[in-house]
Amino acid sequence: MNENDSCRDGLEIAAQVLIRCFLGGVILLLIWFVAILLGTDWLYATNARWFSISREQFILVNYCGIAAVKLVVYVFFLIPYISVRLVLMKHR
Repeated sequence: MNENDSCRDGLEIAAQVLIRCFLGGVILLLIWFVAILLGTDWLYATNARWFSISREQFILVNYCGIAAVKLVVYVFFLIPYISVRLVLMKHR
């Protein structure tokens, strides 16, 4: 096994880790979205006991959180995964 094969194996492992992290992030986002969509009343009531927050603020915080997590998942997992795959395709 030469150095080139070792580097390629490392990139393959990195790509596998990145795509799994991306899929985990997407699953988290879907669960969060469905929870907000179906359980807004219960979630708001639960959080309103702890925090002085209006319903509109609660919904805004959650949708901004979803947007922030979505951005992080794309920037830190999907884009690097695509970049690693392109490098691996280029050096076949």
